[in-house]
Amino acid sequence: AGRNTSFTTKKLLLNPNGGNVGIGTTSPGSYDGESDDLVIFNATTPGITIATDDTTSRGALRFADGTTGNERYRGAVEYQHSGDDMFFRTSGSIRVAIDSGGQVGIGTTDPQELLDVNSNPTGLNVDNTVAIFGNDVGTTQSRDTWIKMRASAATTDYSWAFGTQQAGDFRFNYLGTRATAPTSGSTRMTINSSGSVTLNTTAASSSDGGTLRFTSSNSAS
Repeated sequence: AGRNTSFTTKKLLLNPNGGNVGIGTTSPGSYDGESDDLVIFNATTPGITIATDDTTSRGALRFADGTTGNERYRGAVEYQHSGDDMFFRTSGSIRVAIDSGGQVGIGTTDPQELLDVNSNPTGLNVDNTVAIFGNDVGTTQSRDTWIKMRASAATTDYSWAFGTQQAGDFRFNYLGTRATAPTSGSTRMTINSSGSVTLNTTAASSSDGGTLRFTSSNSAS
């Protein structure tokens, strides 16, 4: 049987005395001196593929500064094919995880929300930066927007959530257990679009602009 001997010619430069490697270019040394050991050039869509046919395996790009312990993977970008999860390592440890659903975990490899920050200490420092939560006006879906804060003392949860609802109210809800949905907690304070503030109730009249109402389950004697 005849053999198909057609092929596409590409440039490949190998320096027999050691040095830079160029694929698609004969001048890899023309690029940044810190990143020219291997240069892949394509005039339109350059790229590298790390492939496997084992759906339980893991592919990785690792950054090493030694040959023992985690010196071999002090930094890394890893893809776990069994769960379709992406991991990012620094100092040898996984710091950021993205699961198959697009949820991002910082300090956890099992994020439970779109952004799950789990570390000691836990904190987010925002300096002269704007963060936007929620969906765009005019989209076909109408949604509430909530931020959940998980706190615990030993084995007891003391979690809260705050956010806005479709009607325009801003609420602070006490959840207790972290598994409780933000909208299922007990509302401790509500601010409506007119500026009325109510405590321990969600009832706020839009005509009460600027007033403060307090509702308690304990009646005064």
